[in-house]
Amino acid sequence: MKIENLKGIAEEILRRVDKGFDAQVDISAGRTTSIRFGDNAITQNAVGERTEITLEVAREGRRGTASTNKEDAADLEKLVASAEAIATQSPVDPEHMPPLEPCEYIETPQRYFTETAELSPQTIVDHISIVVGMAKSRGFRASGLYQVGAKHQVIANSRGLRAEDSFTHIEYSCSIAGESGSGYANTTAESIDSIDPETLARRAFGTAVAAQNPRKIDPGDYNVVLAPQAVMDLLEYFTYFLSRRDADEGTNAFAGKLGERIFSELIDISVGLPDPTMPPPPFGDEALPVRPTSWVRAGRLERLPMTRFWAKERGDSPDAIKWPFTISGGDATIEQLAAVCGKGLLVQRFWYIEEVDAREMLLTGMTRDGVFEIENGEIARPVRNLRFNESPMVALANVLALGKPIRVGSYASEVPYWAKVPAMAIRDFTFSSNTDSV
Repeated sequence: MKIENLKGIAEEILRRVDKGFDAQVDISAGRTTSIRFGDNAITQNAVGERTEITLEVAREGRRGTASTNKEDAADLEKLVASAEAIATQSPVDPEHMPPLEPCEYIETPQRYFTETAELSPQTIVDHISIVVGMAKSRGFRASGLYQVGAKHQVIANSRGLRAEDSFTHIEYSCSIAGESGSGYANTTAESIDSIDPETLARRAFGTAVAAQNPRKIDPGDYNVVLAPQAVMDLLEYFTYFLSRRDADEGTNAFAGKLGERIFSELIDISVGLPDPTMPPPPFGDEALPVRPTSWVRAGRLERLPMTRFWAKERGDSPDAIKWPFTISGGDATIEQLAAVCGKGLLVQRFWYIEEVDAREMLLTGMTRDGVFEIENGEIARPVRNLRFNESPMVALANVLALGKPIRVGSYASEVPYWAKVPAMAIRDFTFSSNTDSV
């Protein structure tokens, strides 16, 4: 559906809302092609179009929300009636915030590419065939997901705010598994020109070959080199805890730490940078304008994201997004980071991560898709997977050196997330037990 059609639907809905209500309409429409493969063969090919229309209305602090995926006049009338009825019957929400007044949105780097939106299934299959061919050459098995799509979004409210965005997205992830070890690679982008399927396949294949016949080692505290994917696996959870309100109320690991140096001086974390290789959206929650924002500078916690309500309570400005964020890095290669560690482990990826203690941000999970022992500053041999018990707070405080940031993340998850993060050399990372996973 064209964005002009979405804008027309939004205006039609607002016209139907009783003038006694504040109202905001959020409409998104997109088309996605997903091809999954496993055991060296295509297993699923799905093409879907989806439209979501959400209306929120409010009067005197009583609010109601209703949604539909239909845009004919009768369904829009039902949508409005449902939202108004819910608001009328709801209790007063003491934290309700009225819709935003019209906002100015800064121009962001290009996010919509026609060649991506029109990418053919045959091109996707050709890209997948590269990694499948490599896997077959060694009797290994390749699996993964190739997803490409385009999305338009329009937000309009009764106070005159109008916001629109269009973007394309690609995610290509592949795993190659041998008898006793595996490798993985993932990439996301807006433009198909940013996808290099040959390089991606070789990353996964090279790790899979090197990971065969791992030996068992004892758990304990190890210096580690975390590849960017492993860093991202930890920090996906880290962002869930980024909340000024929770810190002010003493319920998360950042309580009492605002303004303090809590991480290595090597760590700078920013969100919303106008990076053409990872362009941010023009707006985020509630159509709030995105602005480049520093969370951590030289290890010092400068800011924690706030909702509109909490920003009003604190006399501050609200934050629109948590993704995409960037951790500035250095220029060290994986081999140079291993030399910094001296003795330890190279970890490619984590999985099955669960929260153990929210107050300490303590997580547990397992290594996956390649763990290698480091001896005398060199990557020596593959080892069996381990379970870890560690906090991102501790890990970021113990950083010794950084590699070059690369883009990692996922569009295929329920809540898309992506970031640019470097490989990290970290001291004393805690592994609590062995695991039999391959």
